[in-house]
Amino acid sequence: MKRTISIILVLTVLFSMVTVLAAGTQADPLITQSYAEGAYLASFKDSINSLFAPVITSPLERIAALDEQVGFSFAPSPLKVALAVQDSITLKAGTSFTMTSGTAALMYGVGTVLNVTTGSIVGSGTQLTRNHRYICAENTTAIVQASSELTGYVDGYYKTTQSQITLFVERLYNIVLRRPSDVSGLQNWVGHIVSGRMTAGQVANSFFFSNEFISYNVSNEDFLDRLYGALMNRAPDPSGFDNWMRHLQAGMTRQNVFNLFVASPEFTNLCRSYGLTPDSATPPIGVRMFVTRLYAEALNRQPDASGLLNWLGHMQNGMPGTAVARSFIFSVEVANRNQTNDQFVEMLYRTLLGRDSEPAGKANWLGHLQNGMTRETVFNHFAASPEFIGICNAHNVRR
Repeated sequence: MKRTISIILVLTVLFSMVTVLAAGTQADPLITQSYAEGAYLASFKDSINSLFAPVITSPLERIAALDEQVGFSFAPSPLKVALAVQDSITLKAGTSFTMTSGTAALMYGVGTVLNVTTGSIVGSGTQLTRNHRYICAENTTAIVQASSELTGYVDGYYKTTQSQITLFVERLYNIVLRRPSDVSGLQNWVGHIVSGRMTAGQVANSFFFSNEFISYNVSNEDFLDRLYGALMNRAPDPSGFDNWMRHLQAGMTRQNVFNLFVASPEFTNLCRSYGLTPDSATPPIGVRMFVTRLYAEALNRQPDASGLLNWLGHMQNGMPGTAVARSFIFSVEVANRNQTNDQFVEMLYRTLLGRDSEPAGKANWLGHLQNGMTRETVFNHFAASPEFIGICNAHNVRR
């Protein structure tokens, strides 16, 4: 009986503290999970474990284990992170993020994100302000998408995602130079591709004929092995390998061999798998961010490489932003969600206006839909708004 009473008392105190924490204060409207655990729950953890160890695992440990299973890491105190252009970091409820350098946009589907520094709610599509602290409220998962090289601090549950371009450059480090990338070097090469200053083939050339690679003084066999791995994504086939060896022994330069590998269909297919084209400049960062934003707001996901490349190709060939947005809004993927009119209008606000709806405006559009106005017509009104025009202009996209 005494043991049971002790358990009840500990749980009562514990849950009372959690209730107080959930409410927040005027000074800090939302306290992160890590802060709650570190400042308030740590002293109770040993007591809980000693009481319940024979029966169950600590609830906090079970939550952490669950998050690890779905790919999230936990930072118990502010952890410095660095992102290359187009990399992203996903934040869970209760997690805070502070950007100290660079530029980035905040994207989320449902829920609320607070700028604790100003005490205000920020909408999806907001550009982060340096040295401001942002926190995800409950039932909110947000993505911070870097539009330049970025550093910042995360506190809580998070998951970093490297862009396809970052992964492409990282594999060049691993296969050509046989080492992991350094932060500044990785950001430099990613920046060259994203800005359009260099093509994928030109960056690969820079790796194979860099001073570092030349200093390795590799044999022709090793050179070919790395070419096959880096540019064709496979081991050499015996007959092909022997053919290239004969060419090199007969006096063909390594540069000429490299050029022929880059011109191969296999390298083209490899580049396309990363959303790149081997022999033409990458679309400007603004266009990529415009399409990436449509994926996040309309489809609630990150772009796949082939889909991203497809839409970037359409836009390079003159497809305007309104037409691209319409294709996302009225896609099969969105249609399969069977959205209510309320959900449809809210999606338009986030996707085309870059903010949450206001009650009067939303009620107005819902009234039009209930009176027979088509969703296509409502979309056209939103697409003609000054706010959507501003989004297109900000991304250097023709509306």
